Amino acid sequence: MKRYGFSVSARRNRLPIRTPGKLYLALEFAAIFIVLPVLFWCQIIPPYNVIPVLVIVSLTCLLILLRSPGFDLRFLWNARALLPQLGRIAVLFLIAGLAMTTWFLLIDRESFLLFPRTRPDLWMILMVLYPIFSAYPQELIYRAFLFHRYATFLRTETVRVWASAVTFGFVHILFRNLPALLLSLAGGYIFALTYKRTKSVAASWFEHVLYGCLIFTVGMGKFFFHGTIRIASELVN
Repeated sequence: MKRYGFSVSARRNRLPIRTPGKLYLALEFAAIFIVLPVLFWCQIIPPYNVIPVLVIVSLTCLLILLRSPGFDLRFLWNARALLPQLGRIAVLFLIAGLAMTTWFLLIDRESFLLFPRTRPDLWMILMVLYPIFSAYPQELIYRAFLFHRYATFLRTETVRVWASAVTFGFVHILFRNLPALLLSLAGGYIFALTYKRTKSVAASWFEHVLYGCLIFTVGMGKFFFHGTIRIASELVN
């Protein structure tokens, strides 16, 4: 079936791709999800370059997905699948968000809401930039790309969920603190489950944005300082 003069079969005919072997895919997986985070952790790649690298990797993953005949391009957004999940996402966010905020108040009450109170201009810009330049690229890589690209050796969806969660947590070693690692591991598991249920990057992205914006608003952003904050700061200053 054609839409706007462009058919799926035509896309596949114009962009043929040979399915890589398991060894190649395993090495590729290790390079993206293990070696690259270690390079950031060792500061061989400076941490402030995380957003440019994230965008480049996500665009590369997007190109691979566009050339993959077995991948349904609707998964890259599929907002319709988000609607039935809104209630579950909202309830879980209220419970988890309350727990996270309570924990942060107990350990660092002075920093509570410090960012929006002291730099409302920078905070507002961050609320716009973060979903675009950070959350969506991460969801494309760690959910859509990982689930599809490595299905040959991550054979079940349960294994893919855990692989997605663990690699998503692991990449946050670049921030060099335990809260970032643990919060990201838990978040990665939640977002991966949502993607598994919906096959919708829009759904996992929306959930990711909720938690990310909460983190930067209440004060936990100090555990996740990265290039998005730097970009927002440069726009303001």
